[in-house]
Amino acid sequence: FGADAPQGKGGLRGIVQGPEGKAVAGALVAAVPYGGDRPAATILSRADGTFSLEDLQPGQYGLTATAPGLTAAYLGDQVVEGGKVSEGRKLLLGGEGFTVRGAVKDDDGRPMARVALLAYRFSNVEGDIFQAEADEQGNYAIQLPQATYLLKAEKSGFEGTPNRIIKPEDKTMDFKLISTAKANAPAPSEVTTWIRDNAIPLKTCEAGHGFKDMQPLKKVVGDAHVVALGEATHGTREFFQFKHRMLEFLVSEMGFTVFGIEANYPESLAVNDYVLHGTGDPAKALSGMYFWTWDTEEVLDMIRWMRRYNEDPAHIRKVKFYGFDMQTAKVAVERVLAYLHKVDPAYEEKATEAISPMKGDRFAKLPQDKKKATAAGIEALLKRFEDNRSEYIATSGAEEWTLMRQHLKIIQQCEANQESYTSGGANLRDRFMAENVQWIVNNEGPGTKAVIWAHNGHVSFDGEGYSYGPMGSYLKKALGKDLLVMGFAFDQGSFQAIESNPSGSSRGLIPFTVGPSPKGTLNGALAGAAVPLFVLDIRRVPSEGLVGDWWRRPHKERTIGAIYNEAAPDNFWMPLVPVNNYDALFFVEKTTAAKANPSGKRSGAPGGGFNPAPSASNLAFEEGQSGQVPPEWHASQKDYKGVLSDNHPYEGRQCAVLSADPEAEGSFGTLMQKIDAAPFRGKRVRFQAAVRTEISGDGNWAGLWMRVDRKGGQMGFFDNMEDRPITCGEWKVFQVEGDVAADAETLNFGLLLVGSGKAWLDGASVEAVRDAVAPKP
Repeated sequence: FGADAPQGKGGLRGIVQGPEGKAVAGALVAAVPYGGDRPAATILSRADGTFSLEDLQPGQYGLTATAPGLTAAYLGDQVVEGGKVSEGRKLLLGGEGFTVRGAVKDDDGRPMARVALLAYRFSNVEGDIFQAEADEQGNYAIQLPQATYLLKAEKSGFEGTPNRIIKPEDKTMDFKLISTAKANAPAPSEVTTWIRDNAIPLKTCEAGHGFKDMQPLKKVVGDAHVVALGEATHGTREFFQFKHRMLEFLVSEMGFTVFGIEANYPESLAVNDYVLHGTGDPAKALSGMYFWTWDTEEVLDMIRWMRRYNEDPAHIRKVKFYGFDMQTAKVAVERVLAYLHKVDPAYEEKATEAISPMKGDRFAKLPQDKKKATAAGIEALLKRFEDNRSEYIATSGAEEWTLMRQHLKIIQQCEANQESYTSGGANLRDRFMAENVQWIVNNEGPGTKAVIWAHNGHVSFDGEGYSYGPMGSYLKKALGKDLLVMGFAFDQGSFQAIESNPSGSSRGLIPFTVGPSPKGTLNGALAGAAVPLFVLDIRRVPSEGLVGDWWRRPHKERTIGAIYNEAAPDNFWMPLVPVNNYDALFFVEKTTAAKANPSGKRSGAPGGGFNPAPSASNLAFEEGQSGQVPPEWHASQKDYKGVLSDNHPYEGRQCAVLSADPEAEGSFGTLMQKIDAAPFRGKRVRFQAAVRTEISGDGNWAGLWMRVDRKGGQMGFFDNMEDRPITCGEWKVFQVEGDVAADAETLNFGLLLVGSGKAWLDGASVEAVRDAVAPKP
């Protein structure tokens, strides 16, 4: 380390060079703190290419540099120590990249100078945020390494158009900024009057009240064959109820026969079997789609209505239930392999080798060559399906072949999405969901009309025309006026979501309540019309004038998905241009939280044996059925029971709970996994998980534990947190960490409960954090 820095602060010094080691003057260098969302400091390199950032808080940083005509540079893992300045950092510009150009203007169309352009790379590294600046004419150009980015325009006192995803094929991207005062100003009275005059008032959100008040919606839907219904949260009762009512209306009055939801396609077919044939338990089938968001009383009521509708012999055209998501391939893998056992048993072993990595969470942990082999194996299997189509259909029938080929496409989509996401590419999920919606509609035959259900962020068609966008953007491009997108908004009220806290502790899935929306937001403007429940066709917005201009400017919309942090409510407002995202809006003034499915049970495979596994799996406890032992885990003592639970998990749909029999006081029990230690030999391993307890009384406690078993029956590292017992009543994250010997055979880890009480476990991970420390001689 070199020179001193300001008291308590630190710094980084270095040089920016281009091709052939030439110094680059005037490069914009940014120091980005790990975990931060913008640079902590920026500076231009000097004439000799050197730079010095000397007022940084201690911590870990990434360094980025941009300069005209050269591909940006990144240098990670830069540690800043208080009172010291680190020397010798070198940022090398050049290499393969792509250039995005554009202009930044204000709301009146005037160029804006000195606006910061921030490009956030989709990657697994930290601090790779690249910054450029618009010139005096408001123009900018930034040459970036090949990747996918989120691009933002920022200037103090201004707010911008929505952030944009950019990929190498995007060449231009313009931004419009509006003053914060203007953006947060209440909507003009002319706008609220227009909303009030054009709103279609509704009497209720609930189904079963007839359709008299909904008749004007026939004109809104028109000739659209796909109606996409959004939602501003994943946990609002009134949103779910109105979607149920809209489905009844569109099925009964307008000839719609397909319902699709943002949930896994293979698992959704169990719900469809119930809807069409009355097969199975609808509550169990609903829970079996994994998403706690839909595992509610409101969705179950809708499913039961669909069954009642189909039971009526007067309804010749039946309504069907589909999921169009592809995030999990477990069930798809099982069904494809079972199908091949029937139609092509000679290929079953090879197919098993090809697609089994997509079952569970194994794929993400594979080395790159194995990932490529998996992708190639899936592609080869798809080709075999096509090459042997006639033979397969002769054995199974055309309908089953079509269904199983779609299961195989789900596996391929899941693989591509996981690989793109983990390698720093864009999340392909929205594109694949759009493809699946189109496949479902096309497979149902000509004239099919479908209602689809997803979050606002997915159904939005984001009309700016760039190459990457939400599901609705792909559907709008393919369907045009055959698609109607209805966004959902609310003013105030309650909803359910997973609590998100930066500290890591969480109460899991709980209800939240928010107050009235600020008047300068889209929600506030809709509330200002003083109509408590309505639908608004915003395609009718005037093409010019004060009202038209207002609707074509960005306004903040309350956007809440599966998580919420009430300590940071501003993070859940997103700017958007309403008419560029939706055709219509549904608005409810006050909301309540969705209600849990009272009889739902998580579906999945039962718990298995206790032989050492190749690698850790089911660490999120999403596989398996509530009340049963988690697959891949083992409860080791007879007086203690370890099972899956949906009682306020730390994350996802469910967690594990370890509980003691009343007679177990003074003893102990574990919920554990035993895995092959070979991949971790010579490494320091960290086992981390969230834990909460219901424990009282002396001598009763819980802890994470990890043990290394070596050759010859010797025990290596062992820690069970006895010196730091866990007794907290709320979720907190804990960890144990130790070295794995070179002769280690198995790695054991899990949750320990001493005495009586209960302890919950969720969000676990097992990873090598660095090389082990060599033992002293």
